[in-house]
Amino acid sequence: MSRLHYLLIATVAMSLQSCGGGSSSNSTPPSQVPATPLAIASSNPPSGVIDNSYAIPVPCGATGNSAVSCIFGFPLSASGGKSPYSWSWVAASGSTLPPGLGLMMGTVGVTMNLAPVGGTLIEGTPTAVGTYNVVVTVTDAQSPPKTASANYAIVINPPAAPVITPPAVIYVAVHQAYNVTFTAQSDVASLPLQNWAETGSLPAGVTFNNGTLSGVPTVSGMFPIRVDVQDSYGQTSAPLDFVIQIYPHGFYPTGPSSSSFMSQLAALLPNGKILFAGGLDDSQNTLGTAQLYDPVAQSFTSTGNLITPLSGYVSTLLQNGTVLLIGGFDSSDSDLATTEFYDPATGTFSSSGSMATSRRFGFTATLLNNGKVLVVGGLDSSGNGVATAELYDPGAGAFTATGNLVTARSQHTATLLSDGRVLIAGGAHVTSPQTLNNPGTSQFVPQAELYDPDSGTFSAVGNLVLARLSHTATLLPNGEVVFIGGYGDQGLPLLPAEQYNPATQTFSGKGSMMTARDNHTATLLNDGTVVVAGGIVGSPGNVNTAELYDPVSGMFSPTGGMSAFRIGPAATLLPNGTVLITGGVPSLQDPAAVTAELYK
Repeated sequence: MSRLHYLLIATVAMSLQSCGGGSSSNSTPPSQVPATPLAIASSNPPSGVIDNSYAIPVPCGATGNSAVSCIFGFPLSASGGKSPYSWSWVAASGSTLPPGLGLMMGTVGVTMNLAPVGGTLIEGTPTAVGTYNVVVTVTDAQSPPKTASANYAIVINPPAAPVITPPAVIYVAVHQAYNVTFTAQSDVASLPLQNWAETGSLPAGVTFNNGTLSGVPTVSGMFPIRVDVQDSYGQTSAPLDFVIQIYPHGFYPTGPSSSSFMSQLAALLPNGKILFAGGLDDSQNTLGTAQLYDPVAQSFTSTGNLITPLSGYVSTLLQNGTVLLIGGFDSSDSDLATTEFYDPATGTFSSSGSMATSRRFGFTATLLNNGKVLVVGGLDSSGNGVATAELYDPGAGAFTATGNLVTARSQHTATLLSDGRVLIAGGAHVTSPQTLNNPGTSQFVPQAELYDPDSGTFSAVGNLVLARLSHTATLLPNGEVVFIGGYGDQGLPLLPAEQYNPATQTFSGKGSMMTARDNHTATLLNDGTVVVAGGIVGSPGNVNTAELYDPVSGMFSPTGGMSAFRIGPAATLLPNGTVLITGGVPSLQDPAAVTAELYK
């Protein structure tokens, strides 16, 4: 109020007193009212972590009609006295100030209109572990100024112990390079990890150094080890138990091939060599070249060229030792009805006529005991399912029609049984081909059929446990057929396997793969087990792992993996019991694989 206003009020009050009105008062003028005692209102500062910004966990953002600022530090507050306040701190007797921390001006809050409120913070990044006793003093703006102090203990902790991340399991066989690196996470991103330690017996040929297992193992087996790591502050991780699995069998590089051969089939010739013809190059162009693989020299050499560059054909080794190549597509992506012969004696290809059906794709070709070749199903040139079948007679050099399938299908399997009949199983029946404006319509075919060469007819023979396509069918030594993997009617690769018993003409479930896959290979080994390799696994899309199926136990177990990712490769059992795997697509987008490997 103004001086005049104050004097008027005082005069009125004195007049009332002299008149006996009112009561006497010893009130002290407002300017002389003592201030509320100065005091520090802050609680004890929180603990901090070395190399981490010192702060209290205050959320950021709006809350209702008010807002909260982000506070990067611990705000100091006082009450009483006269603002503004100033702050200082010193180390208590026998202690020091926390290295890396200091008193700094900053934002300690906001007003309702979001205007920032300044204040003093304890902030910074602590650089040393310990308990630091400090004396914090606040000074107000009175004259003379008043002060208040508080003793605080600030604890700076080491970071939490590092946590080891389990590494991915790799499938390596004896005499294959092994390399696994362990990593660990820490609260401090830049914190160096040191003193990796390992306990447990390592396989011969493998060493552990600075968190990495590496070397070429010379023995197979399971080797359990324990790994831990210590950071530079002496914090030790919880131990991680890890098993080094070295498999007795795996894939080893051979070759290399002289050209790409994606989607190319292989044919084992009577002389022990393997024929590879046509396929696609890295630019998806069809190839007209052919190669022979010599298992003794472990090398590829060129042989005669195809009459028509093609891929996607079906090859069959005939009883006279020549190889029949049926159908496929050419460089214009047109399906072909033509066929070619490869003669190992001359190393040349020659034309062998055309199929009775104009064209078909996604069909099967099976050599019968009578020397003829049964061609079944597929898609016609318009993309419709085909129910027709035909026989190729090498003696006459011609195709003739035989009985029709009960259900049209493509991408099925055809297996020659011990009694000479052919089991047709799985696949899809396309009723409306896919076009640019039509997604197409197709149905999985769970029904199986038997082809009888004596009558030339097909008959239904029960249903698969799971409808599937792009699967494998392998004839086992006991005469049963095992169906592995494939693409299921739920839109994903399948895990479960099943077997067909020709005596009861029934299908039954028999174990599950460790990895669901389709477009893989399945090869019967001399010991009666089946090695399954490669294929598509849904996500990430391809796989280089392999596993073994034991028909006796119905169990799958892992084995050494391939060096390359392969979708739709060719696998051939060689006379020495090893398996040659070649070609395939490293991924759905990548070019052809040119490498070759031996499973042994």
